[in-house]
Amino acid sequence: PMWAHYANLAKGFVVVIDDLEHIFVGDNTGSLNKLKPVVYKDQFENIIAHISDGLLIIDQKGLIKFANPAATNLLEKDLDHLLNSELGIPITDSTEIEINHGFNLKNIELKSTITKWFGEDVYLVSLRDITSRKQQEIALYEAKEKAESANQANTVGAAGGGAGRGARGGAGAARRRR
Repeated sequence: PMWAHYANLAKGFVVVIDDLEHIFVGDNTGSLNKLKPVVYKDQFENIIAHISDGLLIIDQKGLIKFANPAATNLLEKDLDHLLNSELGIPITDSTEIEINHGFNLKNIELKSTITKWFGEDVYLVSLRDITSRKQQEIALYEAKEKAESANQANTVGAAGGGAGRGARGGAGAARRRR
């Protein structure tokens, strides 16, 4: 059909056309049945290679079958060391783990789900570095504890009539009463 020669011009574009049979009524050439889905292999590989979250594929035996570059960085292991090494069966939920490499402690959020990989049921595991967030949470908790302790000390000082902010009484009060 006449529209077929435009297919080569559309490389690299996503085109959504609904109900082609309706548009090309009477196309008995079978060309519509020969259209193949567009494969964006290079684009997906580029995304997987550059995403900041680590991705692992783990088989039913707990062996790592795939790791993207971010996973190798987070786990501080090279790809050859990770592939076919045993990680275990992940929890199909979200959890946090700590990885300690000498003086380098990392907090990692781990999420997993079950999917297919070459026809086999596997776990797709995402790893996200949450070290900075955890450090901020700890700093916030410590600041809150310090503020509560200071507030409690002021309250005790005020109730005891001794020195302290808001305390009633003391030497100044004695002088005024005379």
